[in-house]
Amino acid sequence: MPFEPASDILSPYTVLDLTRVRSGPTCVRQLADWGANVIKIEEPATDTKGGLGGPRSGPDFQNLHRN
Repeated sequence: MPFEPASDILSPYTVLDLTRVRSGPTCVRQLADWGANVIKIEEPATDTKGGLGGPRSGPDFQNLHRN
């Protein structure tokens, strides 16, 4: 299902997302909801257990990193 932004006020902006846990992904998700184009950069997969953010397939990770 395509994601519809809540607003397009930030559509002229691109955000480079280097965040990992909690407050960072939450803030970037809000910016995306307001229309910003988000480019997510992740470190190479070295931690198979998920580390601080939990496993990648887990609901917490998927909710926080939905951009």
